[in-house]
Amino acid sequence: MNIEIIASFEHASGAPMAALRLAHGLSERGHKLNATFIYRLETIPRSDFPFTLLFEREKVGALDALAAVSTLRRAFRERHADAVISFLPLANVIGQVAAFAAGVPVRLVSPRVPVTTYSRGMQLADSLLARTGIYTCVVAPTGAVLRSCGHYPKRLRDTFSVVNNGLLDWTPSTLSRAEARRHFGIPPGAFALVSVGRLAEQKNHAFLLPVMERIGDAVLLIAGGGELESQLRGEIAARGLQERVRLLGSIERTEIAKLLAAGDIFVQPSLFEGQSNALLEALASGLPCFVSDQPEQRETLTRADGTIAGAVLPFDAAAWAQAANRLKSDPVAANLARDAARKRAADFSFATMIDGFERALAPGRKRAVEAV
Repeated sequence: MNIEIIASFEHASGAPMAALRLAHGLSERGHKLNATFIYRLETIPRSDFPFTLLFEREKVGALDALAAVSTLRRAFRERHADAVISFLPLANVIGQVAAFAAGVPVRLVSPRVPVTTYSRGMQLADSLLARTGIYTCVVAPTGAVLRSCGHYPKRLRDTFSVVNNGLLDWTPSTLSRAEARRHFGIPPGAFALVSVGRLAEQKNHAFLLPVMERIGDAVLLIAGGGELESQLRGEIAARGLQERVRLLGSIERTEIAKLLAAGDIFVQPSLFEGQSNALLEALASGLPCFVSDQPEQRETLTRADGTIAGAVLPFDAAAWAQAANRLKSDPVAANLARDAARKRAADFSFATMIDGFERALAPGRKRAVEAV
């Protein structure tokens, strides 16, 4: 098949990287692929697949959107596209309108977070495209995300499928825990909380500051850059946590592997997720994971037998601190949690992810929906 993958923006974060990994995997299966980002938020330092960028700026307006639809429609026709896969709200609207106008038969939309978290305007546009036949099938990374599309018409609901994310070429660090801790200057004996994610409202990093005030002899290292960096630094200073909370900025993937090797727990208090690649990497590194009690997060951490690879916690700083202190003081429980994390990581396969998208792309084939 000639497949086009469209994502809203270039950025070294979950959805854009997942789009490129999907392009890589489908290309390896013999499909002809093109990947396109509409605009740039941040340059991706290492790409899993080559891509085209429509606008080299951080924002696009209405005229830009119209120009993007025209450009993509022409490209889809010239390249005889059989299918268009879109990631993220803006790409879903621009990419699938262009695909419909170009006569592309398979128009697969993949919401990466619950559609209820979209802006009001994007929710209206998304619902309109779903109801008017612009979308032809829907694939989501978790059942929780798919449930947010329950208002789509039955024609689309019959195509629903859950395809979990899978990691491409993810290799845990070869450094020992002690070596990794020295690399980041973590004091011997300190309990290390680590987090990876954009410094954006969704990731809710500020929630972790009162948690840190309740955990003795602990440090928090956060990898990621973003628009809230200066605000978060101010809150860290206001609480007197400069020596215990460190913002590492955007770091290379190999450095992320070292950071996860250095940690005692991975923390992710997100307001919402789809299925976090950072969380999957933490599981693959054998880290107990503490996440916010959101349906997408609970689903990602829970195995078929009900085992949870860490803790799913409410937005209550005392509850997070209590859970961390419990693990900090109980090496046996910590080792069991690490083992549970590795077992859960084994449930997420890159090959299975590519299999799932290939099934969804098959013309006329009804998709089996996992429990949603």
